[in-house]
Amino acid sequence: RGIHIVLALIVFYFGWRIYRELREDNCIQAFCKLRRLQEATYNGYCRCISCGALVRWDECDGGHWLSRRYRGTEIEHDNVWPQCRQCNRHGGQEAHNQYSIELEKKIGKNRIAVLEAMKVVYIKRDYRELTGRFLVMGKKIRKEKGFEV
Repeated sequence: RGIHIVLALIVFYFGWRIYRELREDNCIQAFCKLRRLQEATYNGYCRCISCGALVRWDECDGGHWLSRRYRGTEIEHDNVWPQCRQCNRHGGQEAHNQYSIELEKKIGKNRIAVLEAMKVVYIKRDYRELTGRFLVMGKKIRKEKGFEV
């Protein structure tokens, strides 16, 4: 109940657009966390798709091959892979090129073509419902792999 009052105040003071963006960002964060958990080994490490470094699942990013500005692919499974923070935030074109090479090895040219086609698609989503689903799935994976819950 208290959270509804806070959300109502956000909407009142900042407008619906800001509230919607917060909801979308929470959903994307939950999805990126889920993808890192899915790719983590049972000892809790992921391999950066760009440089190959081993990084703990909770110390890396969910790197997007296609930018998050493409709404059709921002929470698409094939578009988000674990990436060390250095590569994701400061790697530039070299990190993206290596990401592309590794992505092709993982999913193949056909699925990359599907991602490319999805760039132009606008998909209306219920971000609140998706966030809940991603959080539940992430908790299940953490429990299965023996990570703290």
